[in-house]
Order: sequence, then C-alpha cells, then structure tokens
Amino acid sequence: MWLVLDEVHHVSSKLAFGQACETAFPDRIISHRLMTSGTPFRSDNNRILGNWLTYVPVEDNSYRCVPDFRYTLADALNDRIIPPFSFVTMEGKFTYQRGRAVYNGRTFTNATNEQELTDALNTAIFVEGDWVEESILWAHKRMQRDPAKGLPECATYVRVPTIIAARQMKERIRRLTGEDALVVVSRDEEPNSNSIFQSGKDPSELIEQFSGETGQGARSWIIGVGMLAEGVSIKRLKYRIHATNIRASLSFLQDYSYSRTQLR
Repeated sequence: MWLVLDEVHHVSSKLAFGQACETAFPDRIISHRLMTSGTPFRSDNNRILGNWLTYVPVEDNSYRCVPDFRYTLADALNDRIIPPFSFVTMEGKFTYQRGRAVYNGRTFTNATNEQELTDALNTAIFVEGDWVEESILWAHKRMQRDPAKGLPECATYVRVPTIIAARQMKERIRRLTGEDALVVVSRDEEPNSNSIFQSGKDPSELIEQFSGETGQGARSWIIGVGMLAEGVSIKRLKYRIHATNIRASLSFLQDYSYSRTQLR
C-alpha cells in the first residue's frame, strides 16, 4: 500500500491522532510513504511522526526535521510558479502612553527593548491611526492604476488581530475609499463568526467567491482575522497590509501563499 499524508505537521507521535496513524498504517502493510508539509515543524516542539521521519539534534531536548526533498520559495520564483514579491516598509513616529509615562517620537528602529517595540507596533496598527490610513491609501492608489497594466481585478489582503479590529477596518476602508471589504473569520478564531458579519456562508465559500469575482463588481479588499485558511490561493491578490501584531516569519510565508499563483 502507498500512503500519502498531506500537511503532516498536524500529526504528532505523542498525541492521539499521530498514534492512531502509526497503528493504522504499520510497516508490514505500507510499501511507501509520501508525507508533505509547507511547515515541517510544530509549535509544541513535538516530533511529527518521529518513527517515520528523520530528525537531528540541534540542542538539548530539541530536534529538527530533515526532509528528503525541499522546494522553497526561491525554487518557486526561479521556476516562475509564483510572482516576484517585495516588502514595502512605512516608517513613522509614534506617540503613546504606558501608565503615566508618555513616549513621543518613538519608531520601530529606536525601540530599546521588546516592550517598546511591541508598544510601537500596537500604536501603528491602531485602526484609526495615521499608519493604517497611509497603508490603505497606498494600496488603493496602486489598485486604481492596475487596470492600465492589464490587471483589472487585483485585490488587497488586510490581516488584523481581532474580530473587533476587522469590523473597524472594514468601516475605515469604506470611509477612505468608498469600497466594501469582505471580512473572513476562520472557524478557529470564532466558531460563531457567521452571526457577526451577517453571512450564512462558510469562510471557505466566501474566499472562493471572492477569488472568482471579475469585472466591475469584483471587490478589491479582503480582511482576515488570523489565517484565512490553509491551502487557499487567491490569484488576484497583489497587495497585503500587515495590520496585526503577529511578527513570526511563518505568518508572512503563510499569507504570501494565498497569492502564490502567477498573475497573468
């Protein structure tokens, strides 16, 4: 029997699901195994089916998975599977208050400790703040230019940290651009999210509908709380605003994967 396990990082040999896989598919009945993952590691540091994968020690009680084959973003760029991408930074000075202390002229680069960096970031992503306004107008201006370049239905993905921020961002985009934005809240973030944004559709259905929109009625904005969904690819996404306090590099890679298909 040939066994294929996709997104295998969800399976840990220390947890019930992983133990069930090892019991259901023992060596005596499996001739070959193909296991795929875009992120071959776990946040809990448990091994992914440790009996089937190769691990090497990196430090005390810590191991790193060594895949037999790797296909990276650099490979995909060279093979023209995905379009080129760039990170545009928007610097600024922030004023915020912590307790009785007022901090003026703070930036991301002059923060002296982790707390100051966190405070500057949280100030920047404040939905009613200047940084968010500048980011929205930056993307809106470029989407208005895109039709002349033969890209008439490009869209922007805005990632926010909370459902409340998503509601506020939707309204801010409407005030600044006059356009309506689709809000997608994953089931992991809010099991009862349908009632919040008055939609009876599953998040995956909303994303699929947004992805396929064409012509004058195609919406230009999609707002996500946390991850949109694994395995999602929205071909017409061209811009992304990172208006969340998540700083893990993995989150950037996951978000970029939504627009991984080459724009035509």
